[in-house]
Amino acid sequence: MIALGTNASALMARAATTSAYVDAATAMQRLSSGYRINAAKDDAAGVAIASRLTSHVHGLHQSVRNSMDAQSLAATADSSLQQIERSLQRIRELAVQAANDTHSDADRSNLNQEAQQLLTGIEAIASGTTWAGQTLLDGTFSNKNFHIGSGSTNADHITTSIGSMTLSALGLTSSTSILSGKKDSFNLTDGAENGYISTGFQTFLDGNRLGTVGFDDQNYDKNRAASFDLSTINGPLLSADLTLKVAPISDHFYTGTDSIYLTAFDDSGTELFSGYRIGFGSGMGPNSYFNSIWHSNTVGSGSFDIEFDLSDFSARQGTNLSLMEDLKSHRRLDVRVHDDTIVDYMELEILTSLQIGDLSSATSALTKIDAALQAVNSERANLGALSNRLDHVIANTTKAGANVIKSLGRIQDADFAAETTKLAKSQILAQASTAMLAQANASTQDILTLILD
Repeated sequence: MIALGTNASALMARAATTSAYVDAATAMQRLSSGYRINAAKDDAAGVAIASRLTSHVHGLHQSVRNSMDAQSLAATADSSLQQIERSLQRIRELAVQAANDTHSDADRSNLNQEAQQLLTGIEAIASGTTWAGQTLLDGTFSNKNFHIGSGSTNADHITTSIGSMTLSALGLTSSTSILSGKKDSFNLTDGAENGYISTGFQTFLDGNRLGTVGFDDQNYDKNRAASFDLSTINGPLLSADLTLKVAPISDHFYTGTDSIYLTAFDDSGTELFSGYRIGFGSGMGPNSYFNSIWHSNTVGSGSFDIEFDLSDFSARQGTNLSLMEDLKSHRRLDVRVHDDTIVDYMELEILTSLQIGDLSSATSALTKIDAALQAVNSERANLGALSNRLDHVIANTTKAGANVIKSLGRIQDADFAAETTKLAKSQILAQASTAMLAQANASTQDILTLILD
């Protein structure tokens, strides 16, 4: 039927032209981007799958880098441990040499000097070996997680620790106790307040930590002090404990304002500063200058001990010095006791490095050195095993990542051979349909011929 109102041929040609142009545009978009999926409408399910696989790939790539970082950290620690092991081997050699009675005391002293330098070096390595700001060999690198997978399960991380390689941890220490006088040598008098014990100090004696620790610049009579000379102690000072043997409570121990001063001196005997003040009574008031751990034995009918761990005293107000740093530098400690406190005697126990300066210490040092070597070798074995495990983790993760990338590519990548074929087809169809649309539009002019005739 010849009709003017509806040109079915033109409509069909127009639809074919539109479809051809849409197909050509889709093919050109995929060819230009390289992806089969450029929008969710291209493959609704494929978009979700591709997103999950992309997350997996990125996670695997980062886990490979994490594993490599962990290997670098382990290698750094192992390198330092290797140097510690070499130092220990040399110290052992010196100890064997010092244990031989063909050497005089002067010879052993010279051997001990080299040993102390090596031990100081070990302590420096233990405290100075770091990776990205984390200290590795001082015992603080504990229960650290290396994330070696792309997920969040237990299988995706390795928990590891590196043991402390400090002299104390390795057992390369010796202890020296210095006892200072009896009560009369301090020129102390009995407390003025008979039988009075402050509530704050009684709480401390009951096993609780005392909260009033402070610093004060007052000058007290130095004749009422005990001075500990540490200049004869060889090797680095590792820790120091000061114990005060306090008279029985019945002997009028007054603590309302009692205090103890700890002061370091320089080599000439000049006082460096007024001192670290430790107060017993609540009258001193709270402050935050120090963090000190206090210990006391069970209070009985007789004397009792108060022990101060001097390693726990942080920097005093207005300086960058700590009490242990003062002791290490100047090797002298002054203790001044307030005149209301009755003290029978004081004892300073110093923990320093291993000594080989005499036959007995050189012989006993061999056992400690062997144990230290065993600890170092055991830690190196752990690090070596960790590094080997990470080698396999890296290889496996790299292969897994490659396979996931392949899977992702099959879903979202464009097939260039297929898309170029579609493009060529679409372009030909577009041209043909456009020509047919023109013919269909021209066919309506035959109606004019009928009318004119």
